Amino acid sequence: MRAARGTDINQFLARRQPAWRRLETLLATVEKEGLRTLSAAEVREFGILYRRTSSELVSARSKTANAELLQYLNDLVARAYAQVYRSPRFRATDVVTLYRLGFPRLFRHAWKYNALAAALLAGALAFGWEMNRRDPAGAYYMLPAELVRNIPLMREQWKGQVGHDIGPEAMALLSSFIMTHNIVIGLGAFAGGIGLGLPTLYLLLQTGAMLGILGEAMSGAETAVVFWSLILPHGIVEISAICVMGGAGFVLAGALLAPGRRSRRDALVERGRVAVLLALGGAGMLVAAGLIEGFVTPPAFLPPWFKLLFALLTLAGEVLYFARAGRGADAGLLPDLLGGREEPGRLPAL
Repeated sequence: MRAARGTDINQFLARRQPAWRRLETLLATVEKEGLRTLSAAEVREFGILYRRTSSELVSARSKTANAELLQYLNDLVARAYAQVYRSPRFRATDVVTLYRLGFPRLFRHAWKYNALAAALLAGALAFGWEMNRRDPAGAYYMLPAELVRNIPLMREQWKGQVGHDIGPEAMALLSSFIMTHNIVIGLGAFAGGIGLGLPTLYLLLQTGAMLGILGEAMSGAETAVVFWSLILPHGIVEISAICVMGGAGFVLAGALLAPGRRSRRDALVERGRVAVLLALGGAGMLVAAGLIEGFVTPPAFLPPWFKLLFALLTLAGEVLYFARAGRGADAGLLPDLLGGREEPGRLPAL
């Protein structure tokens, strides 16, 4: 019996030792230079070897009482665990990595939630447009009173006008105000996910309906070109950002309403990291929209055709960015950005 047990453990060691040595080699690199220095294939291999070695440690405890072997495996698993579940240090390059690679990949990963937010806003916009076409007086109840009072005045002022003649200092103040206002709306759409998505739903529908009503009201023959040249340059980015942050809110709501096999707490923690990074990406878009609205939209010396062309190029750039950026990127980047607690190379199931 002892001979058979000795044979078993020898065979066990002969089969497993090459993998343990490989894990040691990868660990030496990771401990010295960080997980990001590994290629996508090496990150996946590291995750597989870590899980396999953890299982083999349990198996070894039942096969042998060899203290030296058990201590070796225990130390190896502990070192790998520390790297997989470590808390990453923030670096300035993380911001560049997020917007260059991580954000567009997360956008595609959560496309259903982003599409839901966009569909709700677009539906509300169409509803507001049609409501105002049929009954302007009734539709105006959905707009702020001050805006309703100013719609006739804006129609008169914008006939033949191409922009607002304001100076550089006023542009900077306007940009700062718009950025802050839009980020507050976006953060409200994101944070509304904790309320089972109901506040997010309300903000998306309200924003869409207001845009539809105002758009129809200002799209007369004499004001349409000027109006849309003052709305679309920043509006393309701004509305996209609100949809992204609304999508992030729905990711949170989904973790609470449909956690799957996990507890609601675990699902919220895991998916919450995706939602936070989506919201950060959306906030960056809102900053860009604020800069455009402060410095590109107002100047009267920029003709409407230029502003509309700028809006078209912005839309094309957005489509290319979200469709192509981050494809083929190192699979280890996103888990690291997500807090280092996901399985290497894997995104949380949404």
